[in-house]
Amino acid sequence: ELALKYSEQSQNLFTIANALNIRADMFINAGKYKDAEADMKKAIETRKLIGDPLYIQSDLAQLSAFYASIG
Repeated sequence: ELALKYSEQSQNLFTIANALNIRADMFINAGKYKDAEADMKKAIETRKLIGDPLYIQSDLAQLSAFYASIG
């Protein structure tokens, strides 16, 4: 939570996206799938603002693997 808070305060999009993906993993492990999905989608939108297609593709792959794992 603190990493995301400080990243948002500094408006560092790269670390915001990373923090969201890390928190999404924590939500998945806790069984909070709606929260995890929301964080992953927000991370993808943040990556689009950055404009790095490699990271966008990686985040989309993470989201698709999530969907595959929950059915």
